[in-house]
Amino acid sequence: MIYFITVNYRSSALLARLQASLMAETAIAWRWVIVNNSPEDRAVYQWASDRTVILETGENCGFGGGCNAGLHYVFAQDPQAIAWLINPDAWLGDRALSQAQQLWESQPPASILGTVVLTPEGEPWFGGGFFDPARGEIHALETLPSPEQPWIPTPWVSGCSLMLQLGRFNRCPQFDPAYFLYYEDVDFCRRYAEQGHTVGLATQVQVIHAPSSVTSRNARQKFRYSTESYLLTLARYAHRRALWGRSLRLGLKAIALLPLKPAIALGKLQGLWMSGRRALKL
Repeated sequence: MIYFITVNYRSSALLARLQASLMAETAIAWRWVIVNNSPEDRAVYQWASDRTVILETGENCGFGGGCNAGLHYVFAQDPQAIAWLINPDAWLGDRALSQAQQLWESQPPASILGTVVLTPEGEPWFGGGFFDPARGEIHALETLPSPEQPWIPTPWVSGCSLMLQLGRFNRCPQFDPAYFLYYEDVDFCRRYAEQGHTVGLATQVQVIHAPSSVTSRNARQKFRYSTESYLLTLARYAHRRALWGRSLRLGLKAIALLPLKPAIALGKLQGLWMSGRRALKL
């Protein structure tokens, strides 16, 4: 059984396209778990059905926290299931569900598989993860991988569309609550890779994503969390010199940006401040 997990934060209106894409393939058994991170958004209940359950967190516990609630629920229902995390502003491409089912039935050795992610215009948005610990460089590859192999190894995959073979985990896999938003997928993949799990990309499974349609509503908050989470990831997995160099560069760029884009600049500076406070507590 494939269980889709979607974290909703004031985005229930975006779920129509995702639901339509799920309903398009009727021959495959699936369930949909919507984790409601915005208790005031009652419109999300329009999607409840015999195949769709709504979980209430009672608060906005962040993307990773919402995913954790969904994963706990699915793991309790079926610890051998495939859990597929998918954003509310994303939907399945043609035959994505059947291709994913075929891939998992072939029993790949990977525990974590991401998918190719395209923009609504058909441009590559995620074709694999890149990570250079010596330089502190983390970015998504915006090229399409060759579909000759059904899956290929990669350092990390995007939480926008991330599949988990739960049967390969002794305990329910969880995101680190230290991450409220951004880079929690990088940490998740690197942490489980260090425990011996294989991370890969399903080259023939495509998901469509409308980038930043949810998180770009508040620029200051977006850049605060992205900066803080980026530096936390570097502190854990990159070389120390890369962490300090990237921190200095971010600070200087934020100061230069203050007169032009104050919300973005203040968000970056706040992220740097929070990262510094965290480092002093260690």
